Amino acid sequence: MYRYIRLAATAVAGGAAPLGLYLGEVPSWVLIGLLALVFVLGWPELAALPQPLSARLVLTAAAALSVGLAAFWSSSSMAATAVLVALGVGFPLAVVRELARPLPRPGLIRSLTGTSAGLVLVTLAGTYFGVEGGPDQPWVLALVGTAGLAAACLVLMVGLPFDRRFSWVPLASLFLALAAGFGAGWGTTLLVGEVTWWLGGAVGASCALAPGFLTLWLASWPARTWAVRPSLRDAALITLPGVVAALPVWAAGLIH
Repeated sequence: MYRYIRLAATAVAGGAAPLGLYLGEVPSWVLIGLLALVFVLGWPELAALPQPLSARLVLTAAAALSVGLAAFWSSSSMAATAVLVALGVGFPLAVVRELARPLPRPGLIRSLTGTSAGLVLVTLAGTYFGVEGGPDQPWVLALVGTAGLAAACLVLMVGLPFDRRFSWVPLASLFLALAAGFGAGWGTTLLVGEVTWWLGGAVGASCALAPGFLTLWLASWPARTWAVRPSLRDAALITLPGVVAALPVWAAGLIH
């Protein structure tokens, strides 16, 4: 029961993130900054990084550079430059963070790769400002992303009753959820007719990532822990599609 509730919460909160980015009255740099901040807070727990506080400091610096510079420049070419600048600063900081950890530095590879993956993901948020006219213009992609997220959650809910009997079901459900997200995004673009089908599919599949990972994560838990309280890991999972979908949104801005 709790797993269904978590999937429903992911669908609602994850769908609200892209809708808020495009339809909200709050300044877009505030919404995108909050999206990146929540992701930064939850990512070290989701990736099981040692010394999560220092990882959050590195990710926060990179996110602030990416979102801040992209919002200031507000053009498609400079948004890409803002991401590159943020990565150019973030990767050395990630290495310095590892060197500053006391010996014997347990989980060194996991820590470095997990922090680097978080850097790539969170800096993508800056590309929202590469869309011509700012992030409020391509509202249709919010509808596409929400449709993909809802479709993925429905697929995963259908597979939940069987994943305790068959070990392959959670992984198969993840791929089916991504396919459902792609299909829902593609179908939505056909209905609205404002973006190309492959772009709608990419945004839909991006927004299927969070519930897919949520299901895999919960499938590894003993049954007695399903009722665990919401944590920062949930926050990272819920904001994951909003962050990842920034890249195809930027592509839409270049196409239009």
